Amino acid sequence: MWGENCTAVCNCAHNNTVVCEKYQGACICASNFEGSDCEKLLDRCSRYSPCDQYSDCINRLGDYECKCHDGYKRNPNNPNICEACSSWTFGSDCNSSCSCHTDNTESCDGLTGNCTCKSGFESTLCDVDMNECLQNVSPCAENLQCYNTYGSYLCVENFVYSKLTLAQANLGNDTDNVVYTFQQMLQSWLDQYSWAGIKIIVSFYDIKHGLTSTDLSYNLITVYGSQSLDYYLMQIIYSHFIAQSRQLTVNGTDYEILAFKVYETFEEARLNINPKVYQMCQSNGICPSNSTCLNSEFLPICQVICDYGMYAEKEHCVACPSGKSTLVQGADSQHYCIGKSGMRWFFCSVLRSIK
Repeated sequence: MWGENCTAVCNCAHNNTVVCEKYQGACICASNFEGSDCEKLLDRCSRYSPCDQYSDCINRLGDYECKCHDGYKRNPNNPNICEACSSWTFGSDCNSSCSCHTDNTESCDGLTGNCTCKSGFESTLCDVDMNECLQNVSPCAENLQCYNTYGSYLCVENFVYSKLTLAQANLGNDTDNVVYTFQQMLQSWLDQYSWAGIKIIVSFYDIKHGLTSTDLSYNLITVYGSQSLDYYLMQIIYSHFIAQSRQLTVNGTDYEILAFKVYETFEEARLNINPKVYQMCQSNGICPSNSTCLNSEFLPICQVICDYGMYAEKEHCVACPSGKSTLVQGADSQHYCIGKSGMRWFFCSVLRSIK
């Protein structure tokens, strides 16, 4: 009550009011209320604008809350600030986890969880390699072949087909490691000629186990520098397989390299026909003076100049069959081994020509 003789009735909201002023009937509101009659909850959001642009301010009794928009979460050090979702999360308070393949994804939308793929990948989760080589227009120049790789592509100058033969009959669990260790070793050797810029990549390989050895048929590609590849492969074979070790070490196991051959086609490599023959005998000092240098599909053969009665079988001298001999030194084939009747005919022919 207020006024003269306290006859006027106060209109204040009783539970929200501290006191009704007795002279004019003014309502003195409690701390959480406002309005002429203290009928309104105090609007801290409108009065103080405490929240940032990424949230909605919600009044509470005696307080307020900054409710973050979807795609944002409350800053743990300041509840009035909302920050964008991070660490592959999205949605309300960033409580949902993105399903994107993180290695292939540029970003995950904090609001929807949609994935933005890195170049070279596609699908809603960015888990599919994009085959750029299947596009209507090839990304490579006309004189180059497009070769798809995981997440990218290469413009290839040339395909190289080769076969690596190892002395071991079974590679066991080391098979893949042997394949790629040799590729890395081959690449490191090529990198010694850095100005050539030759890059080797294994695009396919096939394995054939024999009784005493293993053949690995490689499908290699050269990204650039292919016009010099044969020359540098010859240098590698000469420098590393003749002058140095012919071992390939994988996981502590030494594998002996019996041969490394290069072919024009993968089918030739698989069937081991028509390997390239590198002309290494033109280099001086490959073979000792008492032997003849023969080019081969791998290392040059130093063929010993065999004495009478023997012929050369690769780098060894083999005796002619019983009852046969040779008329010359340095015979390089068993065809030079002839019997006694053939020798008599030869000498008689020589004598007749002298007379």
